[in-house]
Amino acid sequence: MKRKRIIFLRPFFLIPVAILIGLISFWIFSSRSGVKYEFVEVAKGSISEEVSVTGNIKPAEEINLAFENSGRIVRVNGAVGDKVSAGQIILELDTRELNAKLLEATASVEAATAKLNELKRGTRPEELQIKGTELKKAEQDLENEYTNVIDILNDAYTKSDDAVRTKTGAVFIGSGDTAYKLTFTSCDTDAAADAPWLRFTADADLKKWQTELRPLGSTADTALLDAALISAKTYLGKFKTFLERTTDTFVGGCTSVSPNLDTYRTSVSAGRTSVVSALLAVSDKRQEILSQELTTERLRQELALARAGSAPEEIAAQAALVKQAEAQAESTRAQIEKKFLRAPIKGTITKQDGSKGEIIAPNIPLVSVISESDLEIEANIPEIDIGKIKISDPVTITLDAYGDTVKFFGRVISVDPATTVIEGVPTYKTKIQLDKEDGRIKPGMTANITIKTAERQDALIIPQRSVLFEGEKRFLYVLKSDGTREKREVKPGIRGSDGNIEVLEGLSAGEKVLTTPSE
Repeated sequence: MKRKRIIFLRPFFLIPVAILIGLISFWIFSSRSGVKYEFVEVAKGSISEEVSVTGNIKPAEEINLAFENSGRIVRVNGAVGDKVSAGQIILELDTRELNAKLLEATASVEAATAKLNELKRGTRPEELQIKGTELKKAEQDLENEYTNVIDILNDAYTKSDDAVRTKTGAVFIGSGDTAYKLTFTSCDTDAAADAPWLRFTADADLKKWQTELRPLGSTADTALLDAALISAKTYLGKFKTFLERTTDTFVGGCTSVSPNLDTYRTSVSAGRTSVVSALLAVSDKRQEILSQELTTERLRQELALARAGSAPEEIAAQAALVKQAEAQAESTRAQIEKKFLRAPIKGTITKQDGSKGEIIAPNIPLVSVISESDLEIEANIPEIDIGKIKISDPVTITLDAYGDTVKFFGRVISVDPATTVIEGVPTYKTKIQLDKEDGRIKPGMTANITIKTAERQDALIIPQRSVLFEGEKRFLYVLKSDGTREKREVKPGIRGSDGNIEVLEGLSAGEKVLTTPSE
């Protein structure tokens, strides 16, 4: 049956000092609450993942080779009888489209990496200076917007006073102290009732507005000027309503129509035009100020953000985009590699059915190679491990006949895509070629095989018992400097049967990780 283990890449008698300290030493820390924790310090080291199974020595057989995907053959580099070395390309499919995708993916990696470096570096002093200059200019522009506000307000008042009191002077009789009446009988009785009252309130509004404008001067602050513009829009709107309602009284069609209606109508219309013009000027000025205030505030916030630098969350998000881009590029490289049919072993071509320009279907054997070695090892890998096995993975071999101290070496040369069920467990027939012939190796011998499936250099390593499982997520507890513990999510990597595991994300070297916390 198979044996699976993950061990550190080291001779048995050599262990890096940092890993030795992290693995065999611990500290019992007493917190203020009296709770004692056992911990290890996170250390860096090399770790490898290995799959161990048992196989048998057998005479070498031909290896049939096929493409995983369809495509057009663009190069033939071998014929029947030719000698080939391990890794040599025999047939090649068209990769132009994939090469273009790889260029695009590589550019994405470079762009994402450049952005990440920019976020890590922060804003350059030159950029801060530019942002500061832009803000100062915006603040000055905003201040300039207020320079003619008083002139606009005074002009609006003058036009309103003329429109209300002068342009309608012949239309009404009376005063603001008593009441106003039309100087003629209007055919529109409703308008005739409304207009005099509106004339009365307009007179009162003019007096009130004049009182509000009187204290405004060149030293008035922007808040007072903003309020004055808003108030002006309100007054001008009332005056416009008054003039429009007065115009309604000039309707003809009844016997009591005044012969002066046309004169009144022309005068009031001119007054309304002046008021509308003033209203537009006030509204435009208010909108210009609001727009410049928004611009100034935006630049102020941009400068503050530039000074603050990038948030950790932004950097982490960009780092994730870099990894995503790198994964896409690596995926494209893997697809390109599948367009090459390589000899997995050193040997002789016994079959070659591919022709240049031919479009081939996937999984159809085109090439067969027989090893120069007379012997190979055949083993059945359980399906739980087969996903880790790759062609050319290095293999360490011991034979029962010679014990564990005599080691031989080889490489994986093929994995059968069809399953073989052994004792109810699906397995996949895997062949291993010895690196060199050795007269001590005989057909039928039992071989103990250790396949190195993954390797990490400079990896963060902690005991497996530190990791807690919660659904699909993995957590652990970190001992903080104040004696308290912090629950933290981590991303594990490869793991070993000796009780160690690699941590890809969530920890830093030197942190203290709890191994057996007690409540």
